[in-house]
Order: sequence, then C-alpha cells, then structure tokens
Amino acid sequence: MDNDDSDTIDQDSEEKFPPDISQSGNLPAGDRLVRRSLLQELKGASGLKVSSAKLSSVIGSKPLLLDEKTTIRQVAKAMNRDKSGSVLLLDKGQLSGILTDYDLRSRVVAKGLDVGSPVSSVMTPNPSTLDGGDVGIDAILLMARLGVEHVPILSDGYPIGVVTAKDIFQNPTVSTIHLVRNSYQQQSLSGLKMVAEQIPTLLMDLTNSWMPSHNIGRLISSVTDALNIRLIQLAEKELGPPPVPYNWVVAGSLGRCEQTAISDQDSFMLLDNNYDESKHSSYFKQLAKQVCSGMNELGYVYCPGGIMAQTGRWRQPLKVWKSYFREWIEEPEPNALMLSCIFFDLRLLYGKEKLFKKLERFISERSQKNRIFLTHMAANALSSQPPLGFFNNFTLVKGGAHHRTLNLKQNGVVPVVDLARIYSLSIGSVAKNSVERLKLAAENSVISREGSRDLLDALELISITRLRYQAQLIKDGKPVNNYMPPNILSNMEQDHLKDAFTVIQTMQSALQQHFQSNLIC
Repeated sequence: MDNDDSDTIDQDSEEKFPPDISQSGNLPAGDRLVRRSLLQELKGASGLKVSSAKLSSVIGSKPLLLDEKTTIRQVAKAMNRDKSGSVLLLDKGQLSGILTDYDLRSRVVAKGLDVGSPVSSVMTPNPSTLDGGDVGIDAILLMARLGVEHVPILSDGYPIGVVTAKDIFQNPTVSTIHLVRNSYQQQSLSGLKMVAEQIPTLLMDLTNSWMPSHNIGRLISSVTDALNIRLIQLAEKELGPPPVPYNWVVAGSLGRCEQTAISDQDSFMLLDNNYDESKHSSYFKQLAKQVCSGMNELGYVYCPGGIMAQTGRWRQPLKVWKSYFREWIEEPEPNALMLSCIFFDLRLLYGKEKLFKKLERFISERSQKNRIFLTHMAANALSSQPPLGFFNNFTLVKGGAHHRTLNLKQNGVVPVVDLARIYSLSIGSVAKNSVERLKLAAENSVISREGSRDLLDALELISITRLRYQAQLIKDGKPVNNYMPPNILSNMEQDHLKDAFTVIQTMQSALQQHFQSNLIC
C-alpha cells in the first residue's frame, strides 16, 4: 500500500532542477573490434580522441586559488599577474566559488561595484565540477548544459585546475555550447526558432567530426533540452509562478538522450499531490499548451498519439501517475505495453527532483518484481525485427514513398533500444540511455559481457550509418527521414550492416528463450 500522503514537497525546499545529462565517463561502444574494419574506422578519428581524453591531461597550468574573503581588487590584480582567465575561491580550504574575467566585466565593472568588497559577493557559488578522471565528453556536455566555458576539475575533492572551452574544443562540438547558451538568452519564440534552425548544421558537423553516435545523441539532446526549458521559463514568466510544484518530464528518444535530426514530442507533467484541479488546472493547462505548441513551432512535431503534457491525461499529480504505472505493470495488455515503451524512458527535464525521484523509485521497484509484466515486455520487444531474410538478404520496405529502403530506426535502432530497456527493468535500474543500460546489464550478469559488447557495436554501427544518411539528406536540402536505400553503401558496408542485424537477431532469440523458461534475472 503506497502512502501517497507523503508524496508532497515544500515548494521552496529545493532549487529548480534541470538535471545535468552528463552522468559519468560513459564513452561510446568500442573496447574491441568485432564487426571488421569499418567499425574501427568509425571509432578511430580525432572526435573520439578529444571526447575520451582524461581532463587531468587537458588542464594546463595550476589554478589560481584565493580565499573567498579576498577583495575584488586583489583578485583582479592576481588574475592580471598570472594572466589567468579565472580564479577558484576557497572557504576553509574547500572550493566555494569561481570568478572569471567575464564575471569581472559583467558583475563588477559594468555595475560599478565597490572593488573593495569581498569577492564572495560576486563569485559564482558552489560551481559544478568534474573529476580529473572524467573525460572530454563530460566537460563538453556540462558546459553545454550550463552555458559556461570554465569548469573546475577536482582530485580527491581538491581543485587541481580549470578546463575551458578552448582547452578541449578542437572540433565542431563547440557550437553545441553556443546553441545552448543562445537558447537561454532568448526572450521570444522567434528567437528560439533561430537557434533551432541551426541544429541540422550542428548534426552535420558532429557527424563529419567522426564522433560516435552515442555522444552525438547526447549533444543534440542537450540543445533540445535547452530549447524546451527556455520555453517553460518563458511560459512561467508570462503566467506567474506555479501554484504547486511540478515536473516537466520527457520520454522517448529525448528521455534516453538519443535524439537525431528528426523527432516528435514525448512529454508529460508530474504534479505535486497538493494539486487541486478546480484551482490549479487552468494554469498548468495553459503552460503545457504554450510549451508544446512552442516545441512544435521549433520543429519538434506533435506526438501522433497525443503523448504530450498538453493532453489532460498526461498532466496529473503523483498519485495518479502511480496508479497509471501500477495498472500498466499489473495488467500488461497491448496498449499498456505500447505506453510502457515510451514512459519507461522518462527523464526529468525541469522541476523538483524530489518529486520525480518518488515516481522513478516506484516504477523501478514495481517493474522489477513483476515477472509477468517483464515476460510481456520481452515478447513485445521482439515485435520489431531486424530487416534480414533468408540467405542473409536485406528485407526492404515495399511500396509507397520509401520503396526498397531500410527503416534504420524501426528495424535497426528500436530493437536494440527495446532489448536494453528489458535488461534495465529486470535489474531495477533507473538508467535511461541505451548504452548505459547495456553496460549495466553486463555488469549485473543479465547478459554476457561479450553479448553486451556485440550489441553496443551493432547499435553504434546502425546509429552512425543512420546519422550519416540524415546528414547527407540535410546537405542535399532534402527532408530528413530514417529510410535509407542500401545501394548507397558499398558491398563491404552492407556486409557490416548485415553483421550488426545478425547480432540483434541472435540476442533477440536469446531473450525469447530466457523468458520462455521464465528465468528472469
């Protein structure tokens, strides 16, 4: 029995939480070569070298460290003496803040502040940090997410340096930071449109940089996050503060941080249990409508199935959402399974973290314990099959606008995403990204390490092939889609793609046998 009475939170107890999507140094698949030389090509270029370099090897000179009680004038003199673009501030030997040369100009000089004041009055307190063992992609994502260009690097909790955009951005991913920063600076939908229009170019640049698809998806998703969050902020600015705490939650490919050049919307609103429909519904209805219509204007089309926060059913308090998931898990009929494939990839975008964590924990505990639900989810996961027929030939789309093509999303990426989701649910993991899910599955012995590596390599090959096809369509000025004619690939490239599809078939067969025997890990 769930105690829903405790599922409310103090509206002022936490800061807004647009969570950092940089979870840790989860690098792209590729510890070994499995699928011949082409896969090695995909992983061997400079984009990976930059994204996988440890931050401890990237930082240059020792950081400028000063006590936070130091005056602004003294700090400025020290920065000028050391020719440093930033200073890390300490309180009793612990990092407490950061100040950059940009901060000095915008917060002190431009405002005519007294330079005799302690630097703590103008520093950025409690800055986000990374560890020296983290890698370049983590810094890229954190900078993009927060719209900053200086990140303190710690070792055993003590600052050892500062990584800047200039230190690591030796490839086109710097534009990710610019798009995120520009998103948060916009004051209107028209301004956000100008940012969104640059995403296709960003995708082309990232794809051409030979960066692995896993990282490209995370970067593209970070821009979508920023656009979405900014729309929410602008709506709140117009409508006033929310009457009760709420979460804006995204699902589907954005929830997994796996977006490409095209995507529809999958979102819902999680409201505090103090929500009173008679008093509060008009506010949240208007907010959801403004945000969803805004995303549609930016090119993220409305979900064909209406799975968006502007739909009343998907704008509910926590207790209702618990009842939804309880029903889907305990009565896994076809529609429930379809919804589960979307909503089990949920990720908090905006709002109170504490509220979201309650729902996430509820889902994880319920799904892991229900063997019937997992068996039905496994069967549903087998509905999307790789496009391979007898004699290892491609099974192509027949008829219509996409005649004789491969649907790289539905028959290539989706089967791996579905497998990863099942593995994750069976171990009670709250991971959402498919690469993270597959790695955790191996760590928890749900599948063999070899099986996990094979699926990771297969996912990488299919995903990067899909992204390169989309990038070429963008370059040619054509509408972007997921339907690739296989004859645009060389014979060797087609063989590699068939190898990847064969891996998926093998793992699907193993999953089917596993659940038929009802031996759920």
